[in-house]
Amino acid sequence: WRPSFLEAFGLVVLLRLLVLPLSPALSDDVFRYLHEGHMVLERHNPYLSAPNDVAEHLRLATHERINHPYVPAAYPPLVQLCLALGYSLDASAMGMKIVFGVFDLLAFLVLWIWLPKVGVPGHRAVVYGLCPLVVLEFAGEGHSDSLAIAMTVLTLWAATTHRRVVCGAFLALATAGKILPIVFLPFVARRSAAVWAMFGAVLGVLYAPLVVDALLR
Repeated sequence: WRPSFLEAFGLVVLLRLLVLPLSPALSDDVFRYLHEGHMVLERHNPYLSAPNDVAEHLRLATHERINHPYVPAAYPPLVQLCLALGYSLDASAMGMKIVFGVFDLLAFLVLWIWLPKVGVPGHRAVVYGLCPLVVLEFAGEGHSDSLAIAMTVLTLWAATTHRRVVCGAFLALATAGKILPIVFLPFVARRSAAVWAMFGAVLGVLYAPLVVDALLR
């Protein structure tokens, strides 16, 4: 099957719309997402206090459903910003589904563009776009991993199209979404001080406000 882009994208979007109304059932992560997004908007540093340390008047109705409520935030800073955005859009799982659903679609779009540049037909992006697990995790559960996936695919696109400095920025964003993508750093930054510098600068910008806030407190 070799669909056109419009055919493939239409199916990708349709599948996600079908599961978008579902209540998260595979994971309780979304309830921590809501709490931490709310804390960021309230200008509370989620790394300094656990959900159970938060004052009663700041607790959400879903507070009792937060996993590991005695543990402070563990998600990297770019995730925290996205959680705040999701909460501001809709103070429910739907807000997270919208934000991380956009990153999910972005990953599909970049795959479609990037694959031909490495000798693979663009329509093979449907292997990702139509994967049931991908559909359920991001559109159904509102899981944050789509952020790191999208930024990692952008990193690979930049690396294979000789956009070395941009590659460093995307890899920093991927790492600020989930630590795992940092394993690509030695490969994309070899013999390039500019990539190392851009990677460090972007991470520094993302982490600095949280570190400064922690020191001031």
